[in-house]
Amino acid sequence: MFLIEQIDHGLIPAKARITITNWVGADHARVWELQTVASELVTNAIRYGIGPEAGWVRMRLSSEPGNFHFTVTDPGRSEHFPQIRKADDSSSPDIDPGPEVERFRGLRVVHEITGGFWGHYVNSFHERVVWALIPR
Repeated sequence: MFLIEQIDHGLIPAKARITITNWVGADHARVWELQTVASELVTNAIRYGIGPEAGWVRMRLSSEPGNFHFTVTDPGRSEHFPQIRKADDSSSPDIDPGPEVERFRGLRVVHEITGGFWGHYVNSFHERVVWALIPR
């Protein structure tokens, strides 16, 4: 398990990718998929789940027959629940699209990598847990 707290929120996705690499090794066949899922789910936890007064996100990676089971837990301070939304690609070719063009693509990427085997629930501590199965 890995607990991220009291760190600049912009650095957390990179720290999540580094942690995944440390857990499975840089040469593991699925390191890119694991890093990508970790980065996307941790980013969503920061954006929607931790709230201004709560400063932590937990990651956990376990191995099951045929899959990695990855979870991200946050304090669940938001009313938003993870859902695939239409990507925001409304920019004009004449205008610099900026970072907002990339919004709402993360869970689509997670869905593709996991083959749709991901979901969420609220645990007994009222924390939001988002899980994903990544083929080994």
